[in-house]
Amino acid sequence: MYFKMHFFMFMTLCLFGHARAECPIDTFTQETTSSSAKVCLETYTPECGNLTSLFINEQDIETFEQDGCTVLKCPAGERPWFMSSFENSEFPKPTAEKPSNNNAIDINAPRSTEHVEQTFSQFGIECDGDKWKATKYPLGIHYLTTDYETINLGIDGLYDGMKSEVINMAW
Repeated sequence: MYFKMHFFMFMTLCLFGHARAECPIDTFTQETTSSSAKVCLETYTPECGNLTSLFINEQDIETFEQDGCTVLKCPAGERPWFMSSFENSEFPKPTAEKPSNNNAIDINAPRSTEHVEQTFSQFGIECDGDKWKATKYPLGIHYLTTDYETINLGIDGLYDGMKSEVINMAW
């Protein structure tokens, strides 16, 4: 079982981490009464803390300046990866026919470079209460069953609007 779990994690990283892309964590336009202005993504709030503390490897965090904002950037050749759990989300629990192996949910990452540009707005990452949460799932979610089968759900946008706590992030 130990080998199977590490093999699955290895295959997931190979599959989802193979694209060559930069993925700047974006700035976004906020409407005002007279004109539109750039607003920097807040990576720290008193309620939720520092968003970068959720990274599995904080030393892998790179930044650059764009439009007056400090922007997080994936290391060369990497893509973002988010993890949640059924217990910390609004998703329906797996059925008895396809039970979850460990309650973990992977939020599917974009597959091409053109979709990686605005990562946080694409996944609707926001501070909600005292937790960082995702609210959009453009490619759905997936989980591993007790038989080590990968189950993909919500690919059709069914889960958009549901909240899931971001437990970990990686590139």
